[in-house]
Amino acid sequence: MTLIVDPPKTAYKIEKGHPHPLGAIPDENGVNFSIFSEHATGIELLLFDEHDDPEPIQVIQLDPDVNKTFHFWHVYVSGLQPGMHYAYRVDGSSDRNGGHRFDKNKLLIDPYAKAILRTVFGAWQ
Repeated sequence: MTLIVDPPKTAYKIEKGHPHPLGAIPDENGVNFSIFSEHATGIELLLFDEHDDPEPIQVIQLDPDVNKTFHFWHVYVSGLQPGMHYAYRVDGSSDRNGGHRFDKNKLLIDPYAKAILRTVFGAWQ
């Protein structure tokens, strides 16, 4: 019996990116992602082929020394086309008394997203 395994997908090339504008902003060469978080200690950008894929095709760990300007976390994903599905994981304090509820295991939608598929989170009726 021969096991056929799909070849791994090529990882997208990442660059520093720009803090503004916020959200996922495509251009002719890729997409710039920028999100604001004053208290985050780490952010990951997860890229998915399809809206209901259980695993991302790439996880991009944002480096605070490279991908952070003031409280803006940003990265440019070269070669990425508009329409890609993505989410964030954000790490930080979980001190509820201090008003923080970070959970690095939760997927978060982009608060600056231009569109959100209802099928990702179920019907919102």
